[in-house]
Amino acid sequence: MKIRYQTWRRFTRVAGPLASIAFLVLFFRPAHWLEISIIIFCFSIAGSGVLVAILMRTGFIQFTYSDTDKKSMGYKMSQTVAKMEQIQKRGFSDSYYDGLGVEPPKQKEPDDKPAA
Repeated sequence: MKIRYQTWRRFTRVAGPLASIAFLVLFFRPAHWLEISIIIFCFSIAGSGVLVAILMRTGFIQFTYSDTDKKSMGYKMSQTVAKMEQIQKRGFSDSYYDGLGVEPPKQKEPDDKPAA
């Protein structure tokens, strides 16, 4: 599934402040039902970010980046993380690395022998 990075960025820019405001309301000791609703809301916002990160690395979700997105700090940070994961030879999907412009790590063949 391909998702435009702009859509995800828009979601995070709206949901982040909403979750922060909702969390601040907890300090005023609202009614019990409202307190539970706010906690569920905050955890679901955080969980959506975790879920997207996991699904990206499995290859189920792939972000498409525009030229403007590729100049953003978020893209550069994601690309740096992908390069670090490539160096560590993490076994994530090839589409995850390709979407960020990083060459996927080469998988070791079973009959490859270590260098002496």
